[in-house]
Amino acid sequence: MKRACGVCAASRDKACPRPAAPELKEAYRQFQVANYKCLCAAILIMRPEAKFYQFLFRRNVWEKLFDCEQQWKLPLKMTWSQQKTIHTVVDSPTGRTSATSASRTTRTRMFLRTLSENPLQFDLMDTDEEPPENSHEIELVDNELNSQECADTVIGLLQHASSLHHTGWVTALAEGLAGSAPLAQMVCNCREALKPHAGVLRGPLIEVMATTAREDNGRKLVNSLHVDIVSFDRLQVLGSVFAKAEPRNPPPLERYTRPATIGPPKLGHRVSNKHVHR
Repeated sequence: MKRACGVCAASRDKACPRPAAPELKEAYRQFQVANYKCLCAAILIMRPEAKFYQFLFRRNVWEKLFDCEQQWKLPLKMTWSQQKTIHTVVDSPTGRTSATSASRTTRTRMFLRTLSENPLQFDLMDTDEEPPENSHEIELVDNELNSQECADTVIGLLQHASSLHHTGWVTALAEGLAGSAPLAQMVCNCREALKPHAGVLRGPLIEVMATTAREDNGRKLVNSLHVDIVSFDRLQVLGSVFAKAEPRNPPPLERYTRPATIGPPKLGHRVSNKHVHR
């Protein structure tokens, strides 16, 4: 694993020759994406020191993984009309696969949904498949940002880093967020895991809103990423409000004695001399 990390780290520093054709630039970006995935998998297995996590979130990383010149199309859609896809995120890959599980075919929910009949009923092979260890499924809205090749890797890395005791990686993440719409979308996808660090990420996320707003006849248009950022910031504000709220203890109940009242005698009761006025 140390050798793999060393090779991947050395390959990251290789720059794309200039000038370069668009095909060469895209091939270089795809190479950097594959290299980043390999590096993340190796680091998650090794669990290295804190400085290595900061190395994964630096700003120059995202400039190589994403096309900085691309104009993202993020239309606003109603919740009921949004299409979502289930992604499998590996929390901490083990790197070891048994022979039986390696020969099986992974059947996702999308594989079963897109067919009119369940193909498993015609399958003669053993279908008792268990999900991959140390992984979980997340549901993401289908858009150009969530369709990035390294989206699953970055989301898994963010969720893993949120459980670490050191927070140096948060500073590197905040610096790398500047102007990066894909990274901002992945941060919003991990809003629950990153809730303790939302105060540090609020400023860079608002900066992303300012840089990704498109103009139409002199007006700024809101897109789906802006809605996710506002929801992320609202979660942090509500969390701070509830954290500062102190439970109010009700005042102690004092012993209350109802005073005796003197009124007209009730029917059916014996008249006492105390109620007779002469």
